[in-house]
Amino acid sequence: MRYTVDSSASTQLHITGKGRNGRIGSIRLFQNGEACAEAYFKFPGYETFFLSWEEHTEYEVEMENLDVSLAYRFRPESVLEQGVEFMEFGEDIRIIDPKHLDGAFCQQYRNRHHFSPFKGWMNDPNGLCWFNGYYHAFYQYNPNGQKWGNMHWGHAVSRDLLHWTHLPIAAYPQIELNGCDGWRGGAFSGSAVVHDGIMQLFYTRHFGKNDRSMQRQWQVTKESRDGVRFTHEESCIWGTPEGVDWNFRDPKVTYLKDRWVMVVGGACHNRPSVFQYWSEDLKNWTYGGILYQETNPRYAIAECPDFFCLDGKYVLIAGYINSDAEQQERDTLYYIGSYKDGVFSIENQGLMDYGRDFYAPQTFSHEGRRICFGWNCCRDGAHIEEEGGANGTLSLPRELSLKDGKLAGTVITEMHALMCEAAEPGPFYLRLESEAEEGMTELLLADGPSASLCLQIEKGEVRLLLKGKMGRQQSGEFACAFLADSPVKTVEAYVDCALVELYLNAGAQACTRRFYIEKAALRPVLKSGNFRIAEYKGIRSIWGADSDKEV
Repeated sequence: MRYTVDSSASTQLHITGKGRNGRIGSIRLFQNGEACAEAYFKFPGYETFFLSWEEHTEYEVEMENLDVSLAYRFRPESVLEQGVEFMEFGEDIRIIDPKHLDGAFCQQYRNRHHFSPFKGWMNDPNGLCWFNGYYHAFYQYNPNGQKWGNMHWGHAVSRDLLHWTHLPIAAYPQIELNGCDGWRGGAFSGSAVVHDGIMQLFYTRHFGKNDRSMQRQWQVTKESRDGVRFTHEESCIWGTPEGVDWNFRDPKVTYLKDRWVMVVGGACHNRPSVFQYWSEDLKNWTYGGILYQETNPRYAIAECPDFFCLDGKYVLIAGYINSDAEQQERDTLYYIGSYKDGVFSIENQGLMDYGRDFYAPQTFSHEGRRICFGWNCCRDGAHIEEEGGANGTLSLPRELSLKDGKLAGTVITEMHALMCEAAEPGPFYLRLESEAEEGMTELLLADGPSASLCLQIEKGEVRLLLKGKMGRQQSGEFACAFLADSPVKTVEAYVDCALVELYLNAGAQACTRRFYIEKAALRPVLKSGNFRIAEYKGIRSIWGADSDKEV
């Protein structure tokens, strides 16, 4: 099939695709009737090619026997400001304006004020940092489907941590995996640091068999001077400590106590562990031993560790995979203590989010604030796929602090810029204030023809209750239930199309949960209880044409 397209202000065309029915697929560019570029997709899996063309020039694009999963065009020199222009190939070429994605982000379960990729799957936030006037967020990404796999690093930038511009993919699975049936790998989670005007990424490479009979994970690094184009990656930690089989991943690098400290998650002698490495120059790393080893038999592997100084104390965050392979819930724990001579002494610990749809969080520091994003995950089989949709979002950005010896987090104040008068049902912000401590409060958050989501507060217990048929979740089950650490005085709720974030007592506790209600009307209805609605606002989409208007 042939299409005619003007290259506009772009100089690069990105195409990820594969041949149909085991045959070779192809794409060719023609200028003035002459072929000027071509690529052949020869392997069973997806391949990516970049084709160069001249800006503001008309081309014919010919595709033969090719299924395209992701296509976009861009100009590297201006992509930070302009973003990539996504392209879809059907009967005609559809080019999506990167500044007005609301038309493409219109699926029923697509969240509106939480970041998500253009399409496909996303999980862990990676490489969070401030660099050359932009916040950068990388993330685990599969552009080829709405399930985990084919691990890339997606990339986006923002000026305010709310409105995001999509950039070219920053890291890809190993090309050697193409055509290797029974094997898998990719660019796994990691972090970024900015030093001497250079952004440096650290992340895990994975290679192994699908049945896990042979696995290998090692840490790599690469650099960028403009935040868009990166050097070739190099290995920085190849070997593993004694007692480690293959769970050894997710390096997070921070400058602490006059040196660079890298923490890596995994397992040692079958116990979930966080390892530490030290460096003076970000190139040569010395193993510093196990920073922390979890003894709870419920957990098997530590993932996505983060280690930083906050309010005069040291904080370690780690996610945990359960020992029971059938148990899909994963916990994110925090530990607070002191750190001296490579020894972390714990004084307090707790659960970072009680809803269990907040996982693999990562933090960074900018202008005196410790900002945190988490991945709004989804249990296997619960997600409802929609054409052109995405599975997974970033949480709302939280500012972390220590309160009464515990880790607290509140949504950043910039969020108020998205709020507006709630004229009709839709994503909303709600603040509840307690008027008495006895009795049960029940508040409807979302309501559809066959299901609803309710918030209940009774005697210090907080519950999210599913009523009716909700996607693949069972009727009447608790989405989550937990005990408050102290009497509940205030509750803040941020409700999106398929996600709710709750914050109790100014962020002392948090609860994040995804939900799927067909044709949901999002609005608060106070059924009963001892709380009053102190504030109720609509929340505009971060992708729409009017998303940045002042309130």
